[in-house]
Amino acid sequence: MNFTHKAIAILGIITSLAGLMIASRVTLHSSGNAQQSQTQIPVNLRYSIANLDTLNSRASVAKKINNNGQVVGFFNPNDSTQNAFIYHDGKMTEINSLNSRYNAATSINDNGEIVGVMTFANDNYHAFFYKNGKTIDLGTFGGKSSDARSINRKGQIVGFAETRNDKAHAFLYSNGKKIDLGTFGGANSYANDINENGQVVGSAENGDRIPQAFLYSGGKMVNLGTLGGQSSTANSINNQGQIVGVADTANYRPQAFLYNNGKMLDLGTLGGQSSIAHSINNLGQVVGEAENASRIPRAFLYSGDRMIDLNHVIPANSGWDLTSATDISDRGVIVGIGTYNGKTQAFQLTPFTR
Repeated sequence: MNFTHKAIAILGIITSLAGLMIASRVTLHSSGNAQQSQTQIPVNLRYSIANLDTLNSRASVAKKINNNGQVVGFFNPNDSTQNAFIYHDGKMTEINSLNSRYNAATSINDNGEIVGVMTFANDNYHAFFYKNGKTIDLGTFGGKSSDARSINRKGQIVGFAETRNDKAHAFLYSNGKKIDLGTFGGANSYANDINENGQVVGSAENGDRIPQAFLYSGGKMVNLGTLGGQSSTANSINNQGQIVGVADTANYRPQAFLYNNGKMLDLGTLGGQSSIAHSINNLGQVVGEAENASRIPRAFLYSGDRMIDLNHVIPANSGWDLTSATDISDRGVIVGIGTYNGKTQAFQLTPFTR
């Protein structure tokens, strides 16, 4: 495995769909009817596309965009380093104060505050908080490593940190204190997102070591269930409390879901077997990746009860192959990962009406 793929795996940037297929079943806490996604594209839905990698690196990944158009992620200038970046006004800038050869920015709030993960020479990694050119190491729960996944406008941060017995526990960092959110009786848990109301989503293992999507609100962790299978993970929550992620179906196929008003809706695929939702904005628009009929991953937008292959709404002959949409702002601007000229590159899609 080369460094680019190893680092992506270590930092938890790319989720393995196959890892969600587990043989045993558990009781459903909430469920909904599976939906067949529609691929009919509205005539006026078109996007311009920009390559965010103005540093011409070997590879780059966009993770999050805020409502001011600032994008964060990471890039590989060579085979031996990985660096966090912020992109704004057509320019990618390396975040230089992390003092780490391998690091990634994973989220940015509307105040321009950034969180992520930085690794050390001993391969341990720590969550960081970056503000006004200064970096704060968020530490652990007594273990070796931690990772920050999201930050809201209040500066509340979520992620996971290792305990003294080498278990990973979801945390909420608020007012200078890191709170252990616990599990569903298993060993590990991971927090992936937080909204402006302080609600947290992620996954937590039950007593059988099976990960289950959770909502943490008002000091309680609630199990969101699955789509008929066993495991699930919640990746994003908007300010209305709508949640998206990925969950197993009864036939062990991981599918993107939208959880709303106590029900989990299967968002379907683009003709293939698997899908995963990465983000939802405050308008209820969802982005992620889904297999097409050829089992090839494609970046998608789910809006108005339709799942749309984003490769079909960019200029023809652009040279891009969009594989995953990782975030969407309230203005409908989408960022993600694609292939351009044979390289993995970060992209940004900006909607326009023709």
